Amino acid sequence: MWKKNNASQLPSNRKGDYLMSKMKWDTPEVIKRRKKRNKIILYISIFVFTIVSSVLATVLMSQV
Repeated sequence: MWKKNNASQLPSNRKGDYLMSKMKWDTPEVIKRRKKRNKIILYISIFVFTIVSSVLATVLMSQV
């Protein structure tokens, strides 16, 4: 509540606030979590790519 009131008194600088909050929240813990999430996304994309490529290969083989 106090934080909200304090913020409303200050001139709104959205980009500055965003950058500040981004810097403030970039603790090692958060960075580690973000890296983990990126790794999961990478694995999923590789998995999907392999499935799609194998399906395409089978379709092309069946047409020949």
